[in-house]
Amino acid sequence: MQLKGRNVLLKRAIGRHEWELSHSAIKKGDELGSGAFGVVRTGTFTAADGTVKNVAIKEATLSKCTKDQIKEFMNEARVMRKFKHPNVIFFYGENSQICVAVGQEPLMIVMDLATEGALKDHLQRQTRSVRSKLYMCLGAASGLSHVHERNVVHCDVAARNCLFSENKVKIADFGLARELEHKERSIKLRKDQRLPIKWLAPETMIERACTKKSDVWAYGVLCWEIFSNGAAPYAGVGSNNIVARKVITGDRLKFSDDTPEEFAELITNCVWNGDADIRCSIQQAMLWMDRNISRLVGSDTASVHTSMGATATASNRGSGDRSSRRSITADNKNSNRRSKKSGRG
Repeated sequence: MQLKGRNVLLKRAIGRHEWELSHSAIKKGDELGSGAFGVVRTGTFTAADGTVKNVAIKEATLSKCTKDQIKEFMNEARVMRKFKHPNVIFFYGENSQICVAVGQEPLMIVMDLATEGALKDHLQRQTRSVRSKLYMCLGAASGLSHVHERNVVHCDVAARNCLFSENKVKIADFGLARELEHKERSIKLRKDQRLPIKWLAPETMIERACTKKSDVWAYGVLCWEIFSNGAAPYAGVGSNNIVARKVITGDRLKFSDDTPEEFAELITNCVWNGDADIRCSIQQAMLWMDRNISRLVGSDTASVHTSMGATATASNRGSGDRSSRRSITADNKNSNRRSKKSGRG
């Protein structure tokens, strides 16, 4: 076999792991884009029963990658095997655990093919109604909630790192994601690691650590991107240092005029709360939207978000107003006080 351009003789066969694919089952197609590891392209995957599926293939060539890049590539594959949700990009294989071809170069991650590509590009190409944008936000919240339920911190939530397919937003690009270890609450970032300042929570800017609550903050910026048709946040503000100073001192992005007022207040007051302990969880934000989204868009449909792949039930819905948003903040404040009194804060 070939390894880094040299012929290598394998004397003892090594069994394939359950999550490994054979390169022979994968046929590469057109290039979709390129990144730090290599290229992303379309392709097909042929299952053992002969079923052929259209897929996206993310490649990494060892000779062109640093050790850290290879580690990041394999970490992405390992983390993504944990997910199975309509609003999270998923793997193709014989089962949900088989997803990576590592028997020879290039290494390949085989994923669901998103028909509309990156969410940011879709937003810039196609005008969406307020109703559609709200459901996009709800779908993204549902997907990120699933990620957090698997005890994973994404660390880079943004429209550029989401995909859009079959009218669903899908959380994607898990290159920086990490699984929290037992009792671990944050992921420390490397000092030399480039950070997407405009999506960072204030505490992340200061402490250089990612948490589920910093993911929630970035989700709020994602919602702003959705309602701004894929525009760049803080455009024209100046350097990243200026952006960081504005965020840390309490400045917040302003939503477009067509954004429902109550939704904008949810993001501004709960999702972008400067105190991470009081900031709402993604589950709290998702449930608020589930209870109120029909009213916000004037719909009386019983099942309000099947088209966006979100997974809450009609029994969770009810009339909503500003008091429900205030209760999120109050509940989190009380919980934080109890934690400090018990010595856990």
